[in-house]
Amino acid sequence: PDEPITRPANLVAAADGQIEQLELLRGNCVVSIGQAVKKGELLVSGLYDSSVYPYRYTRASGEQELS
Repeated sequence: PDEPITRPANLVAAADGQIEQLELLRGNCVVSIGQAVKKGELLVSGLYDSSVYPYRYTRASGEQELS
């Protein structure tokens, strides 16, 4: 079953490749354009460091294009 979209989550690479484009919708990006990644590697974290609260969680979201 699909997880609710409100549940915190990370965005990971769907396949081995190189990041050609990354459109971040929500979360903390941890990769850069041109970077090589492996399947399952973290691309966007759903964990934020916050000045108000120790941490803030979100459901990372974006579009990835691997070559």
